[in-house]
Amino acid sequence: MGLATQVPAVDRAKVVLDLLAEDPLRAYRAAEVAKLTGMHRASCFSLLGALAEAGMVTRDPEGPRYSLGPLLIRYGSKSAGGHVGFGEARREMFRLADELGYGCMVSGRIGYETVTLDSVGVDESGFPGGRSPIRAPRGTIFLAWSSATDLDVWLEWSGVSSDGEERRAFTRTAAAIRARGYSLGADVELGLSLERMARHLSEEQDAEDLDDAMYQLAGLLRRSGSTAPEGGSPAESVHFITAPVFDRLGTVTVALTLVSGSDPFPVDKVQALADRVVTGAAQVSRILRG
Repeated sequence: MGLATQVPAVDRAKVVLDLLAEDPLRAYRAAEVAKLTGMHRASCFSLLGALAEAGMVTRDPEGPRYSLGPLLIRYGSKSAGGHVGFGEARREMFRLADELGYGCMVSGRIGYETVTLDSVGVDESGFPGGRSPIRAPRGTIFLAWSSATDLDVWLEWSGVSSDGEERRAFTRTAAAIRARGYSLGADVELGLSLERMARHLSEEQDAEDLDDAMYQLAGLLRRSGSTAPEGGSPAESVHFITAPVFDRLGTVTVALTLVSGSDPFPVDKVQALADRVVTGAAQVSRILRG
């Protein structure tokens, strides 16, 4: 007998907790939770009672109203603490945000996913607990220092063809991140690869090779979307600067990311900001003997 892929009670509990997490400063009546989640009122009331008993939800007896409970703080802290260097990186995150005046995040890797471990001064897309797949080019900061074999396995998992210009472009992107010691965000990195490919195409003479390169370029364009300003360079639309933190085995354990917000970083300040983020990440790595 195979394992069940869904447990209704767990699914319902997650829906309720997700709702409460959307506005953690707000307390909801049971009837509100039932209406907003589409649950039957009696079932919702019973579920909230069970979650409150477990400490996952706090019940205000004067309402009664419900909000996120203290047990989740312990679970979240334990989960984040499972990433080597999180505590040290978190302290550096606050220093960077305070010194540079931008938002900052600490992220970790779980398999082929990144998870936001903590953040300050960012919008809800960067709130702790957020997850996203490490699918090329996103998440390259965690794989750029891997062996060639591991990098190939990841690119194959990401759906990148095993040969041709597309694979070479992603390999060059990882090499560029290693060389400079930081990433400018997936879309910008891929945009820079597109610029390099465009220069290559302009020099291509063989018609068959040109057709193949154009096909590969189209694939990269589908992956990247359009993020650079019209008529501008990807370097003019940098919203993220990410530097790796290494453990004693030389593995990227967590990453520090400076976040510009809705407007990109000023072009003339990107290098100085990147240098500061790299310095902060390197200090954490030294503490970890990385």
